[in-house]
Amino acid sequence: ALLWKQVLQLEQCTQFAADTVIKKALAWYSNSLPSLRDISLEGACQLSPTGLKALVMSAPALSSVNLSHCALLTNVGIKILANSLKSTLRELNISYCPKIDAMDVHLSLMELEHLEALSVAGIYAVCDRFVSYILCALGHNIKKLDFADCP
Repeated sequence: ALLWKQVLQLEQCTQFAADTVIKKALAWYSNSLPSLRDISLEGACQLSPTGLKALVMSAPALSSVNLSHCALLTNVGIKILANSLKSTLRELNISYCPKIDAMDVHLSLMELEHLEALSVAGIYAVCDRFVSYILCALGHNIKKLDFADCP
């Protein structure tokens, strides 16, 4: 059970609402997952900002978040992550999220003080200026950047 509390994988949950699963999981653990470190919601196409906020508010120690291919993830979701996890998040994957605008979220990403790995693969509006902002703000920590399939 302890391992489950540290790592949660709900990948490819396209057949059901990720928000519902998150709500049930949080209820099971009294809305608190203090040991949760890594979460992967890759392909959770029904994840809303409300579900994401509930999750990050209950798991303040998250250090790795994979939200790649989350069709409903927007700039609001990135702001929620940055506000809630600015001192703990080390890895963030938001690749292939069609509603994310890189230039609209760069300020939020720059708040992630300890970010070491960032994937924005396939994100529209990733440009040289975005890369420059991220590297200037976070370059001292960054070990891995993924810009695959960016225009």
